[in-house]
Amino acid sequence: MSDSARLPSSPPADSPRRRLAALVRDVVRSTSPRRLAAVAALMAVAAFAEGAGLMLLVPLLDLLGITGSGRVAGWLAALGVGPVGLEGALAAYLVLVAAAAWVVRARTLAALRLRLAFMDRLRTRLHAALLATEWRTFARLRAGAVQQALTEEAGRTGMGVEFLLRLGAAGLQVPALLAVAAILSPLLTGGALVLAAVMALAMRPLNRRTYQLGRSMQHLGRALHADLAEDITGMRVVRSHGLEPARRQRFAERAAAARANVLDHQRTSGTERAVARVVAAAATALVVVLAVRGFAVPLADTLVLVVAFARLASAGLALRDGYRTVLHALPAHAALTDLLDQCRAAAEPAGSGTVEPPPFTRGLRLEGVVFRHAEGDPPALAGVDAEIPARGITAVIGPSGAGKSTLADLLLGLLAPDGGRILVDGRPLEGAARQAWRRRAGYVPQDSFLFHDTIRANLTMAAPEAGEPALWDALERAAAADFVRALPDGLDTVVGERGSRLSGGERQRLALARALVRRPALLILDEATSALDVGSERRVLAALDRLRHELAVVVVAHRASTVRSADTVIVLEHGRVVGAGSWDDVARQAAPLLARLGMVDGHAAPP
Repeated sequence: MSDSARLPSSPPADSPRRRLAALVRDVVRSTSPRRLAAVAALMAVAAFAEGAGLMLLVPLLDLLGITGSGRVAGWLAALGVGPVGLEGALAAYLVLVAAAAWVVRARTLAALRLRLAFMDRLRTRLHAALLATEWRTFARLRAGAVQQALTEEAGRTGMGVEFLLRLGAAGLQVPALLAVAAILSPLLTGGALVLAAVMALAMRPLNRRTYQLGRSMQHLGRALHADLAEDITGMRVVRSHGLEPARRQRFAERAAAARANVLDHQRTSGTERAVARVVAAAATALVVVLAVRGFAVPLADTLVLVVAFARLASAGLALRDGYRTVLHALPAHAALTDLLDQCRAAAEPAGSGTVEPPPFTRGLRLEGVVFRHAEGDPPALAGVDAEIPARGITAVIGPSGAGKSTLADLLLGLLAPDGGRILVDGRPLEGAARQAWRRRAGYVPQDSFLFHDTIRANLTMAAPEAGEPALWDALERAAAADFVRALPDGLDTVVGERGSRLSGGERQRLALARALVRRPALLILDEATSALDVGSERRVLAALDRLRHELAVVVVAHRASTVRSADTVIVLEHGRVVGAGSWDDVARQAAPLLARLGMVDGHAAPP
């Protein structure tokens, strides 16, 4: 994956309301109805229990000698519940509170499971889409930005889902508390609703500010992760060129910008929260004065009313804080789903698991193949006609930028040509057949990549069914058996990040062994012997020479020693074939170019 290109677009500049609706739809689509129903039911039961607990305070206060209106006691009597005494009322209250506490606990755990499951599905969907993305699109993604999408942005989205569920809980709690307050004093409850509506309208401009801060956080986070990924990947370049001060300053600036964004968000939230608390306290004080002085509400009812309004204020603040958190998380969800949609739009044709790889007994043929890395770019390959026999060694040579690696990717089925076609035994290599074809191919890149695991695991991931004799056979043919035997843990040696505990030549030989253990029909080596010493290269070439009668070997190379032993040589320049045939043939057809490449003596080249 290249770190040189940016992700194509930021989240669309639409309204937070549309993005909120998209998040809700995503949660509903990816969560089972049974789980959603369970969470909703627990929320409703918890809200009812809280309202019922408040209502029980009125007769309890009556029993303590604090006069109430008697309405609640009358309702209980109508339900056939007679006087229960102080101890009975306290016991009922404690039972109700304990039941509510356990319901809230169950609701919290159910909501947590829903959030974690949603995050897992979101990550696995994106990861699966990345694995299925056409190589041309995938190569343009920034590694740091993709990593941030799978980690930080998925985490922020999950937090948004959690607070979305809390909004639902608070949304059910508020009606229950309002019902209690309305029973005790409808007029005061109506006044409180008017005040809440005025506050909500006054704070609406802050919604857009919160959403903008969330978008800014998403962009700053991607830039920070991208710089970090580049520093880690390119640490050798950074140190060898003395770039430490510049990279340190750049990273510090990115981190400072992200910190400022977080502080701005918290400052805005804190100011709003403080104002809301002061207003809520003032409103509660006003309720007490009006209830006692203006409406002559009994003292017990007034005390319960104050508790109800205090909890209403707390629930209102929770609603507001939850909504702000959801707004701040919406850009992360938008960016993640945009990337998911982009990958799915550029997905390789599905169905490779049911498609058999094409037979390969005669060879590969390229007919007028044209390829551009991006629309509007000059062609990397322009009208290429070539044949790759099903047995033997074919060398591809040419100067840098001639299109050699692009040709290798096309032969492997990683890329599809923009024009012309590739035929395998006369069958077009297109659609799902490209993925099926890769199951019959082995590939060794110039920059050999090894996973941070044992040598055994790196080999068997290419052929899970391979036993130890097959592993050692592949190592022998790749001239890697001797150094693996010399390691203290042998096949169980952990190679380190990207194979960092091994030399460049050792990594290349293990990558070659990994390709060989698959027993491929086509083996492509893209400068795979460039880091080998002369002795190791000679052994690898000898192994390849033994394979020439078993499979097709395509070698992208610069060394004349590798090319001269090939059965067929293809010479590329500026994306075109300027020579093809045996070594003697191309030495005549492209003598000036081969002389510039140092493969032949310019004065002694065949006429």
